[in-house]
Parts: sequence; structure tokens; C-alpha cells
Amino acid sequence: SSPALIPYPSKVVRGKGGTRFKSVHVHLGRDVPRRDDLVREMKDVFRMSGIPASVSKDVFEEGSLTWELSLDARIEGEAYVLSVTPEKTTVRAGDFGGFFNALQTLRQLVSKEKEGFFMPSVQISDEPAFALRGMMLDVGRYYMSPAFIKELMRRVSRYKINTLHLHLTDDPAWRLEVKKYPALTDRAFHWKSRLPGKFYTQEQLKDLTDYCARLNIQVIPEIDMPGHMTAALASYPELGCTGGPYVITSQPGVRRDILCAGNPAVFDFVEKVLEEVIGLFPSKYIHIGGDESPRTRWRECPECQSLIRRAG
Repeated sequence: SSPALIPYPSKVVRGKGGTRFKSVHVHLGRDVPRRDDLVREMKDVFRMSGIPASVSKDVFEEGSLTWELSLDARIEGEAYVLSVTPEKTTVRAGDFGGFFNALQTLRQLVSKEKEGFFMPSVQISDEPAFALRGMMLDVGRYYMSPAFIKELMRRVSRYKINTLHLHLTDDPAWRLEVKKYPALTDRAFHWKSRLPGKFYTQEQLKDLTDYCARLNIQVIPEIDMPGHMTAALASYPELGCTGGPYVITSQPGVRRDILCAGNPAVFDFVEKVLEEVIGLFPSKYIHIGGDESPRTRWRECPECQSLIRRAG
């Protein structure tokens, strides 16, 4: 029968029987990318499975199954080729993501037996059906600690999730430290518990993105604009059309108060905020939302109407 794997690989050919072993010896090719990250991941696989293991160049232990990882430049885009035979297990991939994904498959193939471990004989060729495989955390409304996010990412990475969409700002709170606008985080709170002062420093976010990168996960930040800005407007009321006061509330819904399109200071604010965001996150993408932005205030605002006329 086919092995139970999540997500199921592109191609699985089941061989006869399998291999029983008591420990693993890893031969890691010198040209394999990000060797330290892969060694760290392999140690986690072994620790979770309870497998005694060693990583070296030439020493092969009796009763030990050899795992051999080698670079194959012909394999692209997180894909990998995995072979499990009674003699050895081989992994070929063209990038770190491919090797990482292969290790997650191996993690699921190993089963514990009374006197050791077992893996079925199998040939697997796998590539992602989707380039972005992610989950979204709405920390703008519900603060989650960096330690919790790390543990969650550690767990979902085992199922080849490769993207964390981090929703950092919304009407209830602004969770991202911005050096040029320090008051943005003054009013951060948890939507339900209203805990004060809950936001992420830039050092915490850099640490989080580094941690996720070791798990083959990119972090895409979401900085909503021009709508969902009540928390920012409460700290900098001059950025809105009316000048406030702007009241943060735990009630869900779409707010009429958004950034003032007719105020040049708003565009300076947007550029400086995004400048710091881009510096923090190596992702190719920054999500700026743009949704749920009623034009009510713009229709009533002389500065916005003036800009509309000038811009045609």
C-alpha cells in the first residue's frame, strides 16, 4: 500500500518490503546549500523520531542506515527526488527548500518498532503544486507572542508550509515598531483582553524572519492602508481628514476614517513606514491591503476634493 504522507507527493512508487535499522549515518555533500540549517533540521527529525544518528564524512557504523544528501542542479523550485532502499536512503535536490521538504517526507516515513526503526522501500519524485503555501496570523487584532509564533511555524513547516502572512496592523492596534513614528505602538492592545503595550520590536521581527527562514518559510508582512488605520490615526490624528479624535474600539466593522489622500504628510508617512518594513522583511512581497476603505471622508474633505480636481 502507499505510505501515508501529507501533503501527498507528486509521484510515489512503492517497492517491496522496507529497511529496518537502529541508527542513521548522514553523508552530507559538500556542495549541499545551507548545510548548518539542514543539520539542525535533521537533528530535529532524529530527536522527534527517537533515532540515534551521526553526521560525518567517512565513518559508517554497523547496523546504521546511510542517508545521503547530494546537490542536483537539474532539480528546481523546492522539488526533490527521494529513494529508500535496504542499502541506503538518497536525497537529491537543487536548493535548500528541496532538501528541507525531503526531510519532512522522511520524517513521516519513519516508524518505530520494538527493536529499532522501519522505512518502506519507496521512490518519490515530488514538486510543489503551489509556489506559495501559507497561513495568515491576524496579530493586528489578536496579539501572539514571538515564542508562540515560532512554535506554530515549527509545526506547520513539517507539512511543507512555506509562507507566513503576518497581519501586523489594523483598526484595533499597530503591532510593528516604526522608529520614525514611535507613537504608533503606544495604543497597541489585545482586541479581547485589551492588554497594553503588546507589539513587536524590530529586533523581534528580524529574529522571527531568521527563524522562519531556517524552516524554509518566508514572512510576508501586511500593513493595511489607506483603510483599517484607526490605531495609527489615534496616535497621529493629523493624518486623517477630520483631525479626530479617533477612538479605538474592540467592535468589529469597517471604519469611515482612513488616511487623508489630500494631505502631503500622509504620503511621507506611507513612504517612511514602508521603507522600514522593506528593510525588516526579505520577502519579495509586502501586502498593503487597500480593501474596505470607504470614500466618505474623502468626499467631505476639501483637501481630498482639491487633489481630485488637480489630478483629474
